[in-house]
Amino acid sequence: MTQLYVAYAGVTHKIEQDDTCVFGRSRRCTVRLDPADLGVARIAGAFMFKGAHWLLRHYDGQAGSPGPPLSLVDHRGNRNLLQDGRVHVIERDVTVLVQGEVRDYMLNVSLTAPIDSASAPPPDDDEQPTRWPDPQQLSVDDRLALAAVFAEHLDERIANPARVQVAVAAARLNCSERALARRLERIMERLDQTGVGGMTGPTRLDALGQYVIPRVIGPDDLHRLKSRLRAAAYHPDSSPADS
Repeated sequence: MTQLYVAYAGVTHKIEQDDTCVFGRSRRCTVRLDPADLGVARIAGAFMFKGAHWLLRHYDGQAGSPGPPLSLVDHRGNRNLLQDGRVHVIERDVTVLVQGEVRDYMLNVSLTAPIDSASAPPPDDDEQPTRWPDPQQLSVDDRLALAAVFAEHLDERIANPARVQVAVAAARLNCSERALARRLERIMERLDQTGVGGMTGPTRLDALGQYVIPRVIGPDDLHRLKSRLRAAAYHPDSSPADS
C-alpha cells in the first residue's frame, strides 16, 4: 500500500490511501497551521488518494474570493503556483508553501519519508474569520501597471505565458521602463513591509506575480487595461505608470 508523508512543525504525519490529510488553521485539520494567522484559510488544502495517485487540492477562498496563495517547490527550488480549486498530482517529493499574513508555512511532502520541518507549534484559537489582503490598497494606476506586466498570465487563452519583461510592459503603457520599474519597486516595498515573502532579491518579480494573481488582480484588470489603452490612443500623453 502506498502512503504519503507530510511533515510540519517537527511532526511527520503518515497518511494512508483511505485517509484525507487536511491542512489549514482550523482545529479540525490534520496538519494545523497557526490559527492566529488570519491570512491562512481555515481549510487551505488537502492531500487525498484517488485512482492511482496522491493528489493535492487547493481549496477556494470564502464567499467566492480567491484563497490564500499555495505554492509547490521542487527539489531544484522551482516554484509553481497552484490556482484556487485546482488539483496537483504528487509524483515526487515536494514542499508546499502556504502564505499567511504573519509568515509562510512549509509542509514537506514525500512518498517515502520526509525530513521533519522546523516550525513553531500553533496556538489554540481559530474563531476569527480569514483576513484577505485588500486589493483596494492598490491605486487604479498600480493595478493597471500590474496588469500590463502580467498580461500574458491573466489571459486564459495563453497556455504557456512568456517570462515577464518590464520593457514590454512599459511599451504597452506608453511609459518609460524606468518609471514602471520604480512603480513596481514601490509596490513590492509596501508588500515586503506587510510581511509578504519574496519581495526582495533577483526573483522578486516572479514572487510578485505569484502573490497578486489571482488574489489582487484578475482578467477584469486585463480588460480594464485594454480599454484604457484604446482610450489612450486618442490621448497619447496619458500614461498610467509615469505618476
